[in-house]
Amino acid sequence: MNAVPDEPLQRVAELPGVDSAVGETRALVDRLLGHRILRRRSSDVSMESALRGARASAVLDGADADLEEVRAGRSGDP
Repeated sequence: MNAVPDEPLQRVAELPGVDSAVGETRALVDRLLGHRILRRRSSDVSMESALRGARASAVLDGADADLEEVRAGRSGDP
């Protein structure tokens, strides 16, 4: 990796294995971008991803939210 002055993540980028993990992740993302269902139904996949992310964030904040309840709009936890 090229050193960038005052780059806050430079120390992390220099840790052993990070460079190869980044390369593997890029390859996996490229495979996902080429996936037929993801191309055809990207809005559905994006919506589901956002829903799951919001639920996970709420659970980390202490909410008790079942994914199916959240999906149906029935979660009683504000």
